[in-house]
Amino acid sequence: EAPGPQDDTAAVIATISQLTAAAMVQLRRGNVGKAVRQMDKAMRASRGKEQAHPALAVEGARVRLNLASVLSADGRGFEEVVQPIKEAQNELANVIAWAEECEDDDPGVGMIAEEARALQCAALMAEGIALEQNRDAPLVFRKNGSLQ
Repeated sequence: EAPGPQDDTAAVIATISQLTAAAMVQLRRGNVGKAVRQMDKAMRASRGKEQAHPALAVEGARVRLNLASVLSADGRGFEEVVQPIKEAQNELANVIAWAEECEDDDPGVGMIAEEARALQCAALMAEGIALEQNRDAPLVFRKNGSLQ
């Protein structure tokens, strides 16, 4: 029997979870370059698959937040660190909007939405930390009020 979409979703989530875990081990060992490479692999494994299932969008956002953390540990510039945070925030906002349009009686939707909201809070904190670390740089806001 051929694997179905649920199997594909689970396989992608397992792959990016393993790559992220490997990156965090490398980061704790002080091997920041190896951690960056592992997170790059996790990004490639998740990129473009976020539209296939909302759970993949949430996991893609998690990868982006972890990537931002690793990039920060690697001493990367503010813009490079904040970019994946902003991408995660946008992806999570889309998932939350999707969940709000769904029926209330689907527990799977509720679980995905709850995880998206928790990660949305983490993304706001990550952005705040990045701003604090870069407080000497001028803040530039776009016309819509978002940080550039």
